[in-house]
Amino acid sequence: MAQHAIGSNLVPSFLRYNQKRDFGKLLTLNDRAMDSSPIGPTWKKEWNSSYRSIRQRYIKKGKGDFLVLYIGDAMVGMGGLEMKDGKTAMFRRLRIDPGFRGRRLAELFDSVRELRARELGYEYAELEIQTINIPRQKLAQKMGYVAAGGRSDGYGHEFIVYRKKL
Repeated sequence: MAQHAIGSNLVPSFLRYNQKRDFGKLLTLNDRAMDSSPIGPTWKKEWNSSYRSIRQRYIKKGKGDFLVLYIGDAMVGMGGLEMKDGKTAMFRRLRIDPGFRGRRLAELFDSVRELRARELGYEYAELEIQTINIPRQKLAQKMGYVAAGGRSDGYGHEFIVYRKKL
C-alpha cells in the first residue's frame, strides 16, 4: 500500500490485513498495546474474539479496510476503517506497539487511513476515543478532528466522538 521513511533505516509498510499472515501477530500486538495504554486496566482479553471477523466487518463489505503496519518482519501497528454511513468512515482499533511509540506512527497511520477513506469515496472520518485516553485525544485535535458528541458502550467506558472533513 504505502511506504514512508521514519528515520534510521526504518521503512514502515502498510499492508491490507491477511488472516493467514497476520492473525497471531495481530493478537500479540493488541495485547501489548492495550496492556500499556491508558485504558489498559479496563480492557478485557476476551474482547479479542472480535478480531476473528475482520474480513467480514471491514473488508468484505467493500466500503472499509483493515491495515497492518510492518517494519521489517515486525507488525508494529494496525487499524481499521468501516462505513458508518454513505459519507462517513469510522476509524477503529488503532494500535501501535509500545516499543515504537513516540515516532509519530499513530499520526502516520491516521493519515494513511484518511487517504484510504478518500479512495473509498468518504467525505468525513470519525474516531471514538475513550475519555481517559488523553494522548489520543490530543493527536486527533492536532490532526484537525473536532469533538462531535459522545457515547457509552454499556461496559462502563465513555467515549468522545471526533469528526473531520476529509
